Amino acid sequence: MYVALILLDLTLAFDTIETNEILPAKLKHYGADPLATNLLKEFFTKRSHFVEWNDTKSKTMTLHDHSVVQGSCLGAPIFNIYTQELQKISKNADIIMFADDTNIIISSDNINDLIIKANNVLEKINQYMSANKLLVNESKSAYMLFKPKGKREPTNLGQIIIKETEIKRVQHARYLGIIIDDRMSFKQQFNNLNKKLKECVNALIAVRQTLNYKAKSQLYHSFFESHLKYAAVTYFDKLNKKQMDILNKLQKKSIRLVFNAKMRCHTGKLLKLAEITPIDQIYKCETLKFVYKYRNELTKYEQPQALSEIFNYETKNKKTRQSYNKTNIQIKKEYKKDHTAYSLIKTWNEAENDLKNSGNLWSLKTLLKQYTKNNITNCTVKKCFQCTIDKNVKYEKYMSK
Repeated sequence: MYVALILLDLTLAFDTIETNEILPAKLKHYGADPLATNLLKEFFTKRSHFVEWNDTKSKTMTLHDHSVVQGSCLGAPIFNIYTQELQKISKNADIIMFADDTNIIISSDNINDLIIKANNVLEKINQYMSANKLLVNESKSAYMLFKPKGKREPTNLGQIIIKETEIKRVQHARYLGIIIDDRMSFKQQFNNLNKKLKECVNALIAVRQTLNYKAKSQLYHSFFESHLKYAAVTYFDKLNKKQMDILNKLQKKSIRLVFNAKMRCHTGKLLKLAEITPIDQIYKCETLKFVYKYRNELTKYEQPQALSEIFNYETKNKKTRQSYNKTNIQIKKEYKKDHTAYSLIKTWNEAENDLKNSGNLWSLKTLLKQYTKNNITNCTVKKCFQCTIDKNVKYEKYMSK
């Protein structure tokens, strides 16, 4: 099956919301009482702004009753309400929205039929945008084409058009901080991650002798671990051994710098002391926390329904290999080994029952820390010279400085 992912870019998205007539009407339609509607209307209309720099003010500019003040706490939710109907504009497409980031997914068994569907959907979207005084930036909008394995690149591919402008085709694109490519290999995402982690290592090198353990540990968690764990469930299972080795070496460098340890110091003890998850355990830990939210009674109804259906799937036939353990999730037949959903469910099913039966998410995180510590192996080399050196170093004292 061919799949097209269209990434729409809106020009000045938050600043084109019409707040005098359209927004109040939509608020009323979705159940806001007259008091709340009038309050929001008064807040967003008759606004003006200016810039002040070094006690010098620019001329005041009127916003002409457009804008929901991008960056404000009300901006994003009001924009979501304003564009709520966009998700139901066509039955031939799945529309995923995160504020002004709008992605359209269209699929078909025939490539020509796919192009026709895409153009029909974009025509409806263009009409919707015009009616709601929103502007699509055709030059920055793009699409990716995912083709089935073994299929050749289609020849004489038709154009995907919006407002009489052709949308360019790209091989990869960024969405919510993750770089997605048309082969789902995540090579660009890995390269971007590798670059960011190296920058963090260089920063730790620069402050190695000047900052104490606590400050360097905060730098590690803020600039290294945050990038490492962000959306790891989406692509970590696609990384090969060479890529994992690169990340592993970078993590070892960084943890040695945090403890101001020697170049070839064993990092197992350091990871345990700092309670840091090793690279090879990150995917499992993040997957268990991710799936647990969909399996636990307290949190599963707060999660997106599309993903909840994946992790709460049950067949009528209970006599299956997976039904022997009630904590396991049954894998749908259409999920292949290279599918993300397959990897997530397989990792969950192979996990220890103590982890899957945690009473709540906090208990799961606590158990994961303990299991991670226990799974960090010590050096097995007989009469290891580095182990002899490390015995005389008390890293616990360094942590208290």
